[in-house]
Amino acid sequence: MNILPKLLYMFQNIPLSPPFGFFSQMKKMFIRFLWNNKRARLRLSLLYLPYERGGLKCPNFKLYYWAAQLRSIMFYYTNHSPHWIEMESQGLNLPLPSYIYSNIIRKLLREIKNPILKNMIKVWSDVKTLLKDSHCLSQFSPLWGNQFFPPGRADATFKLWKTKGLRMVRDVYLPESDILMTFQELQDKFHLDKKHFFKYLQLRSFIRASQNNIFTKPTTSDLEELLLKDSQKKGIISQFYNLIMFYVHESSHDRFRAWKDDLSLQLSEEDWQDACTLAQTTSINTRLKVIQFKWLMRTYVTPVELC
Repeated sequence: MNILPKLLYMFQNIPLSPPFGFFSQMKKMFIRFLWNNKRARLRLSLLYLPYERGGLKCPNFKLYYWAAQLRSIMFYYTNHSPHWIEMESQGLNLPLPSYIYSNIIRKLLREIKNPILKNMIKVWSDVKTLLKDSHCLSQFSPLWGNQFFPPGRADATFKLWKTKGLRMVRDVYLPESDILMTFQELQDKFHLDKKHFFKYLQLRSFIRASQNNIFTKPTTSDLEELLLKDSQKKGIISQFYNLIMFYVHESSHDRFRAWKDDLSLQLSEEDWQDACTLAQTTSINTRLKVIQFKWLMRTYVTPVELC
């Protein structure tokens, strides 16, 4: 609790990636501290988990670093972005929320020269991979300059649409609705020429093919939902951290199965979650919490092992 705020201060104010091996070194120091330079009895990835999943809520410094970087990305999604956004966005042909959906990450990172942007996109990609969000079509996917949309890669018509305000996929849908606009509705709203009707058909075909023959507006992912929130509110980094931790596949099911075998009882997942939670919330005494946690995680040395 003393170290984490200091690290969060650095994570938020230094927008570059940490030195190579930084988190590995921090992990080794953390393990030595937790187990007092003795042999670890539990894997650290288990201790990172929340109480109900059998963990101790130990802070995962790498995930907190990701959460801090995601908070910086939130400023690119606001209508009233600070001035440093304009400075960092120099050299991008698209706003960052659309740019990250315009091509595969490997090629985007190769094109970007700004180390700050490169680091944020790398973190965003790593989080997206952890969340298993593999969809290339988003509401923020650009129409012009989109390498996944062949007609929009360098078509002058879609570049003209961009100047008229038709920039992203969500602009093609009715406001506050999942219904795709007709070409007539787009004409009335964005003052398009009639000869652009074929371009509209190409775009509609692309949306349908990317969503398994569905025309509805692409749903916002859990990550995008958080990025669209107010970046000035308190607890945003914790919300990002909890979201990432929710998708971590580590669990204490091996201990749960061992208890079921020893007790010969058909315990439910809810029973195990309640036991793990109550072990940390029934008492305010830290020593009692540790004793109960050791019993649940079966870390005591039994007489059989001593023999």
